[in-house]
Amino acid sequence: SAVEDAKTGKVDLHLTNDLRESSTGFVAWRLTNAAGKSLAHGKQLATIDPLSSALVQTIDLGEHLAKHGPRDLLLWLEYSVKGKNASTNFDTFARPKHLELAEPQIALDVQALGNNQFAVTLTAAKPALWAWLELGGADAKFSDNYMHLYPNSPHRVVVTPSGQMTLKQFTKALSAHSLIDTYR
Repeated sequence: SAVEDAKTGKVDLHLTNDLRESSTGFVAWRLTNAAGKSLAHGKQLATIDPLSSALVQTIDLGEHLAKHGPRDLLLWLEYSVKGKNASTNFDTFARPKHLELAEPQIALDVQALGNNQFAVTLTAAKPALWAWLELGGADAKFSDNYMHLYPNSPHRVVVTPSGQMTLKQFTKALSAHSLIDTYR
């Protein structure tokens, strides 16, 4: 998790380990503007004791905050263990409704998995915050629904409709949305 100070631009990065064994991995962060342009990044090795939380790093983004303002900064966080993503998070210096977001241009790639399950890969050209999928006119279970899409970084979701659907029916009923759609 991240705790930001919108006045100074300092951000405390914390990790929580719910496992009964220690965890060692890399904490990576990327700062972008609201359109997805990379402004700064960093990476640090971290070890977290079992069943504990710890401050891993404090990063100073004050110069970027002064230059771009709080409405144009997005902080993307990732914790990876043995090269695999274990956790992601996202933070801002402004309330979501005040962010200067651009149309994310979310593209969907759909594949049938069998057993009435479909894999949907979402890719956004620009940041898509609190993105979600809808299956118009049908109930469904989603392996993930409400995610932050980093530009050009595919995110896979498995969808299981409550009733039988063909690939064509599923693709026609499927749509993607994000925070920007809630205030247009």
